[in-house]
Amino acid sequence: MGGFIAASSKHAPVVAVAAVLLAASSAGAKDKPWEAIPQDLRASQEPLELVVHLKQQELGVGSDPGVARDSNGGIIGALIDAGIDSSSRKGATATLSAARDIFKGPDAEALLMDGIRESVRPISWIAMREGGALHDNGDEAKSALLDAARGPYLLDADCSYSISQRFQAVYAYCDLAIAAKSGDGKPADRWKPANLRFSHFVETEVALLNPASGIQGRRAQWTANSAALLRSSLERALAKVGPLLAQRLLMTEGDLLAAKAKPKARFVTAYVGMGLEHKGQVIDGFDNIVGKHHPNAGGLMLLYKAGTDGALLLEKDNNFYHNFAVEGPEPEADAD
Repeated sequence: MGGFIAASSKHAPVVAVAAVLLAASSAGAKDKPWEAIPQDLRASQEPLELVVHLKQQELGVGSDPGVARDSNGGIIGALIDAGIDSSSRKGATATLSAARDIFKGPDAEALLMDGIRESVRPISWIAMREGGALHDNGDEAKSALLDAARGPYLLDADCSYSISQRFQAVYAYCDLAIAAKSGDGKPADRWKPANLRFSHFVETEVALLNPASGIQGRRAQWTANSAALLRSSLERALAKVGPLLAQRLLMTEGDLLAAKAKPKARFVTAYVGMGLEHKGQVIDGFDNIVGKHHPNAGGLMLLYKAGTDGALLLEKDNNFYHNFAVEGPEPEADAD
């Protein structure tokens, strides 16, 4: 199978009738979204059905998905488009096209789906849909999936993978959402953020430890040696997001409360004149951290012991952010 991934320099659950009724009453109550999957779903005899979406067919380019959450719109999206256009004017298009050819959809999808399937297999109250990832993540398609779900809820993991348009890091990301079959308004409204029962994301970032100071230099680091670093880093990120997804679904309210006592950490990526950051409690990997680093491309990142797996943060909104750093080829000076 083709390779992908590794760098982070943010320099950076039918049930018994009683169980069904309990679940339905929970949906009707909907005082607030779940921060953790409630016990009645975990104990249900009918598992919570999981579907995975991967719309893209090639490596994407854009901002940190966990910071922008929707990298295709708004001010952030406009800045991304401007950055891509700028890179194109400097001759980046040919190199980027070659890199995208390395990571065609089937390989990325296989890595992503294998990682998610293996990670959720031990969870008795989750049943992942057989087959590959779904590619139509539009409102009507998701509404039809919800209507066809075996139970009263459906869990959707809408995933993506990308490289920063400033070539500082690669990302793998899954937006997790649970919608209820019952609901007011139009059928597609059940997937609107305000109507979701659960809405959190998991993200892993692999960043350059030693980024060149300019965009062209960083692009060269990722694509050197037939894009070996880009390939290995993407592989790492896509393989990691499945375990993160399972870990986040398994967290109880007690786990989330206990995490708040963990030590804090912060990552910052310098981006088009702004500092975009991830910060929160380090729930895994605190002992891997050996220091902080301000790379010459700007930002703040953490340094890790050799052979360790970076660090996992639980952010303020109870999302998962995993950070890892890799060293690229020695950067060459450029004129960006």
